[in-house]
Amino acid sequence: MEKRPRFTRVWAGPFTPILLIYHPELIRLILKTSAPKPRGTLLASVYDMGLGWLGEGLLISNGARWARSRRLLTPAFHFDILRSYVAIENRACDILLSKIQKQADSGKPFEAFDYVSLCLFDILLQCAFSYSSNCQTTGNEDPYVSAVNELLKLWSDRSLQPLHLVEFVYRLSAKGKRWYQLCDYVHTVSEDLINKRHQLLKERADNQDSPTKKQTLSFVDILLTARDEDGKGLSLLEIRNEADTFLFEGFDTTTSALSWTLYSLARWPQHQAQVQEEVDALLQDRETDDILWDDLSQLPYTTACIYEAIRNYSTVPFIERMTDKPLDIDGHQIPAGTYVACHLWMLHHNPTVWDRPHEYLPERFLGDRSITMDPFQFVPFSAGSRNCIGQNFAMKELKILVARIFHRFHLELDPGHEVMRTPLATFKTENGIKLIAKMRKSTGGNM
Repeated sequence: MEKRPRFTRVWAGPFTPILLIYHPELIRLILKTSAPKPRGTLLASVYDMGLGWLGEGLLISNGARWARSRRLLTPAFHFDILRSYVAIENRACDILLSKIQKQADSGKPFEAFDYVSLCLFDILLQCAFSYSSNCQTTGNEDPYVSAVNELLKLWSDRSLQPLHLVEFVYRLSAKGKRWYQLCDYVHTVSEDLINKRHQLLKERADNQDSPTKKQTLSFVDILLTARDEDGKGLSLLEIRNEADTFLFEGFDTTTSALSWTLYSLARWPQHQAQVQEEVDALLQDRETDDILWDDLSQLPYTTACIYEAIRNYSTVPFIERMTDKPLDIDGHQIPAGTYVACHLWMLHHNPTVWDRPHEYLPERFLGDRSITMDPFQFVPFSAGSRNCIGQNFAMKELKILVARIFHRFHLELDPGHEVMRTPLATFKTENGIKLIAKMRKSTGGNM
């Protein structure tokens, strides 16, 4: 990137060139087009690898199928629906805080990814399926949580094994057999939960009983009732694909984003102090420390800290497209059918775009700086027509959890633990992030 600040070319084997782009002008050129995600070649793309689990859901599909799914799923992320999830997120956060409290009382560090992932998984199962798993207390012993974690690991492992890019070779391998075994299991669980919600909705309709305000509609509830203009809805297979996709995209990416935000604020305590000051002022004289829907717009500094953590530790390191028509990029003729990787980590650290790109500076996202920023220089949720449909859901979760954690605790890095970064399908660590929590002496609200 330092030698070629806009793009470069690499080769996957002797025959497949991949164009890496990481400048806002080129990112805009690709993401504003209708270029599809790479699919259907001799070697499996990173998206093809997920088909056995996620099927032709919104993440993987292209063309008319994607457009129809996007249209039918959009109401599931309406603000009125997102507002109804706030109570679920606060109650799941209560459990997370109690677990951190035990570690604070003992003086022992906790591993951020483990604690965060189970909390977010708890939230997602309730929001997607209205399913309470108790996974935060049972931990990775929960068979569904364990299966999803293993699927994520197998997906990342496959992308690094050249022979496993050939589908029939992968199916014959031990890891491939395990992948499809786990896919069958999670599909069975998803289908069972979907069928139960379908039966409940049918009973309500037969009794002419509409949900009350206290009954939160799950993601699956909305999919079950979604209809095209001609009255045609989604099949049960399509609903399962979208529910599993929602679970995957909302679980792994947000876990990475929240864990790196906690790490960043523990590493740079001056910013942690400003977050605490902002949240304390918001929750002053409250009986509880719940973050409510109307509070979310009152946390500009907390939001800036989250954005800066996502920039510095790009939750998704890259996204792929395949050109559907010839392009001219800086005088170079790029033929149709070319793999293009929008390398978000390099975009977010490009020294021709960002001042001091490797420093943690939340003020980048405050005031005039954020207003004058090129909209394609910071695209953690992608951009254009295929931007992340769940970005408002994710940011709402992140704000609630970050605000409540730092309202109650002061976090420090474990001095005896070195954090080793590793970019897999999402940005993670080789050995976790260990944090030491200390109860704050003075916090507003009822602890």
